[in-house]
Amino acid sequence: MSEGADAAWRRLRDRCERADPDSDWFAPKLLGLLDAVDRHPDLRSRYPVEAMNQIGFAPEQPREDAFPPGIGVGSAGFYAVVDQIGPSGRAVMETSSPDEALQRLAGLLND
Repeated sequence: MSEGADAAWRRLRDRCERADPDSDWFAPKLLGLLDAVDRHPDLRSRYPVEAMNQIGFAPEQPREDAFPPGIGVGSAGFYAVVDQIGPSGRAVMETSSPDEALQRLAGLLND
């Protein structure tokens, strides 16, 4: 795993754990996904890219205009796998299981 990617995931987790759930609905919902990412080293080796309520999985240090495939996190606890993060992304799967979402994302990244 890249040391840079690992540090980026740790920073994201730290920020989510410190977030105030009264003013940030996204961070607490994201923690379930981050726990699942820890169980998928192939995905954790990629860099997290944040866009709105989505986390993209970039193969290298992302540029500002990077729109890799990723997972959107909904306020009701659903995870939507998208072919690219951002407003132009298309949902390819929706589930309440973060592990299921990550398995589908891994398949999408390997296609």
